[in-house]
Amino acid sequence: MRKRYGLALGSGGAKGVVHIGALQALHEEGIKFDVTAGTSIGSIVAGMYALNYSAREMINVIEEMSFTKSGWLINMKFKNLSLEDKLKEVLGEKSFSDLKIPYKAVATDVDTGEEVVIDKGDLCKAMAASSAIPPAFKPVIIDGRRLIDGAFTNSIPADVCKKMGANYVLGIDLSGENPMNFSAVSVLNLFYKEHKIKKGSRSYNGYRFADVIIAPDLRKYKLFNMGNSKVLFDIGYTLVKNNINFIKERLKLHRK
Repeated sequence: MRKRYGLALGSGGAKGVVHIGALQALHEEGIKFDVTAGTSIGSIVAGMYALNYSAREMINVIEEMSFTKSGWLINMKFKNLSLEDKLKEVLGEKSFSDLKIPYKAVATDVDTGEEVVIDKGDLCKAMAASSAIPPAFKPVIIDGRRLIDGAFTNSIPADVCKKMGANYVLGIDLSGENPMNFSAVSVLNLFYKEHKIKKGSRSYNGYRFADVIIAPDLRKYKLFNMGNSKVLFDIGYTLVKNNINFIKERLKLHRK
């Protein structure tokens, strides 16, 4: 039986362009994935991957959403646009039934503190829920639950890929220097004092369940500044190319 490969894309805001550079390099090396899961910006890129978007098309989406322009968040607020609105403006009305491969988005229930895995319904709403980091974005309501950024509970959802049937999983960690959710929870305390999210590791499942993790040092890059998109793309691309033999070995791709 053919082995199944999973792609787990981590949270990281503007640093998510690294994912796209990495995917371009993986594509050039002939590495394809059968299932994918993502958290926050990782959920947006993973969703586009599941729609069979090319790296160029993904970059076009990022640019069309104005993420590469300074003041993009202020501009969205001025126009009273939610992240879901902006995603639908660029991607169109999409549902999980439009996907070419299985995909899941990871969010967090602000009222219970539970991780929530979304795998049906409105695709842009799922992406927005997974990426709703306070105070920049309000919680997204799905099935009566107030959902916010999945990075509070699971920043690299390799375990989700395994549960989807992947034998081998490649994860991309954009916040390797900050594996705990302490600072994020501290910010949340200011806006949702009633929340039930516990402080702890947000990258544990990524490192426990992934067979290989790509983790560039991105400490000097800002969460909401995509002005460095070309540099970030090159970081992801180069890191994969420089470590391709190790990646293939860990994913058992050298074996027939």
